[in-house]
Amino acid sequence: MGHLLATVRQAPRLRQPRADSAGASPDLTDAAKTLGVSVTKLESALGGPPPDFEEAAKTLGLSVDELMAALPSDATTSQGS
Repeated sequence: MGHLLATVRQAPRLRQPRADSAGASPDLTDAAKTLGVSVTKLESALGGPPPDFEEAAKTLGLSVDELMAALPSDATTSQGS
């Protein structure tokens, strides 16, 4: 179990668009499950911020529409200044 914990702690964490002013990232767990990929793979494909939805869709073998339909709305809204 210690090895698993060490692996999780060492995994890079990519930031996604902020869900609120507190800086929380959107939860991509359900989207990843819907798309049949890991959260880490989904985060990596999205890149960013800002996320590149076209490139992510291509990387995951999906259409942009399929990707966007699976993502929570707070992950798909663009950040304004």
